[in-house]
Amino acid sequence: MPETKRPLRKPRPAKRRHLDGLAVVSSFPVVGIGASAGGYEAFTSFLESLSTDPGMAFVLIQHLDPMHEGRLTELPARVSTLPVIEVKCTTTVRRLTPAAQKSFSLNPTDLGRIFKDIKISLEVADLDQMILEAIKTLHFKECEVRDRSGSRHSLRIRPYRTKENKIEGTVLSLFDIDELKQSVDQISEIIWEPHLVLDREFRVVKASDAFYEKFRVRPDATEGKYLFELGSGQWNIPRLRALLKEGLPEHGRVRDFLVEHDFPSLGPRKILLNARRLDAAGDDKEMLLLAIRDVTDPASIP
Repeated sequence: MPETKRPLRKPRPAKRRHLDGLAVVSSFPVVGIGASAGGYEAFTSFLESLSTDPGMAFVLIQHLDPMHEGRLTELPARVSTLPVIEVKCTTTVRRLTPAAQKSFSLNPTDLGRIFKDIKISLEVADLDQMILEAIKTLHFKECEVRDRSGSRHSLRIRPYRTKENKIEGTVLSLFDIDELKQSVDQISEIIWEPHLVLDREFRVVKASDAFYEKFRVRPDATEGKYLFELGSGQWNIPRLRALLKEGLPEHGRVRDFLVEHDFPSLGPRKILLNARRLDAAGDDKEMLLLAIRDVTDPASIP
């Protein structure tokens, strides 16, 4: 019986949504890669050849005998170019990448040591307590830190689970944000309108003086906070949330997006939003500039 070739299935087009006439693609590829028991080195070569921002996630699966302990969990520490430290629930150092040795001033002899007993090169207080709190609350934590030269970094602490769905510890990662922060400071000096600079998870990196004056909020209650939680949730506006999470194309911009909202501190307002992504060297450093203009008719303000 002649062999019949099955036609290749065309990939599904990314789902498109429309927000006030703005079509956006809402998809993020997740690629699964499988290998036999001898595929560890192939996985290593594959990860080493990846760019720092491939634009997709990869799930690596290795077929092993159930009685054989896998080594895939060790792979990121071997090939990652990022400063990453894996810390157990006891705050002892379990693994660290070569980049982490340099950025945190660690060495292989620090493996197995309790974190609070290690003198790192970053200015951060009570790091061991932050690690324990992240494990206890299962919440991601981030703070800005400086190294001994004064350069600024974003330190991120994320709990992780085992394959048995148990919390095993946290992963600490460090991202250099000094150059980007300098650019943000320069932007704030030349833009007069109220504006915010947000990170990729919509936390406030920088707010202008005009923003503080207009919306009557304080810097200590703004910077580092989620946009949608500012001012007792006064920015938790469905249209704004949809704009930022769904309506802003990657590395794109939106102009004159009208939002009508009753702000507790100001009353009913009509505001125009301009938003654009700020170019950065790497997806993890991506920022968003949100400029705000009040176009409410003065005659309608109580």
